[in-house]
Amino acid sequence: MIPRRPFGGLVLVLASLALCGCPAPLEVQFAPEIRNKPSMTVAVLPFEQSEPPPSHAETLWVGVFAKDTGGMLSDTFTTELMRVPGFKVVERSQLKKILAEQDLSLTDLMAKKSAQDIGHMLGVDAVVMGTVGDVFAGATFVPGSASCHFSYSIRMVDTQTGTVMIATSVTRQIQGDMDVTRQIFASVREVVDQIIEKRK
Repeated sequence: MIPRRPFGGLVLVLASLALCGCPAPLEVQFAPEIRNKPSMTVAVLPFEQSEPPPSHAETLWVGVFAKDTGGMLSDTFTTELMRVPGFKVVERSQLKKILAEQDLSLTDLMAKKSAQDIGHMLGVDAVVMGTVGDVFAGATFVPGSASCHFSYSIRMVDTQTGTVMIATSVTRQIQGDMDVTRQIFASVREVVDQIIEKRK
């Protein structure tokens, strides 16, 4: 009798994902409080972005996207989070208007150390903050060498208690695809889909 291998199917699935360049499923962590609040006002702050490594100078994604990946990600999360039941998301134009009334800018806002301080300034129940790591797309002269990778992390913090209600870190390496913008959009939608499922 051939011995059974309970993890054989999982190995085959992971191997298939690696060969086709398909991303592994994202894991989003939730605090129990995420289900206890039927409605929440949420503000998404501009994501902080690190400088690209010097080794990627020749093939780094160029243009507006690379210069403001953090801004693009925060805008994308703002749009996608509007799909979450019970979330009232404050748009960036509204954020600027609120801050202008207090003679403040987004720079002043980001200088605040505490999510509670930011929540008090904006009058929101939770803030979403994030950081962007390496964003890269490139290829050599070898056929099929096109690839892209990116990394970012987000957390949603309750501005009353300081509790981290949602957190995830996303790192993806995609072989055979240089469309890093599309891949990032897809990952954001996947994160928000999990939030929607958790709120049910």
